[in-house]
Amino acid sequence: MLALLKSMKPSLISGLFASIAVIMGIMERTILVAKLAFDASDSAILKTLVEVNFHTFRYPVALLWLLRTIFGVLAVLCNALMLKYYVSSLKINGATKATVFTFSCNFVLTVLMPHSIFL
Repeated sequence: MLALLKSMKPSLISGLFASIAVIMGIMERTILVAKLAFDASDSAILKTLVEVNFHTFRYPVALLWLLRTIFGVLAVLCNALMLKYYVSSLKINGATKATVFTFSCNFVLTVLMPHSIFL
């Protein structure tokens, strides 16, 4: 039992990083949608506020781009780590076991993690 758990460790870590990458992607796209919804608004009141307080509205847009960049970089980093551990799992377990272990861990964590974070 201990040997099986030890051989599954890279697959579990790979699935964890894959799930975290999904969450980072969700966060990055959520910020993009919020920005597009703000930019696409045709409200006359909003246009007046932007014209009057142009410098006030400039910073949140820059902050949105900074957050998008951070979440995008974190998603790419998590994907790179996921691939690193998946390859080490392939070396230990072979293709079939590594794929099944990683997929099952990724599936379960992708279902559970967003619900625990966003709810």
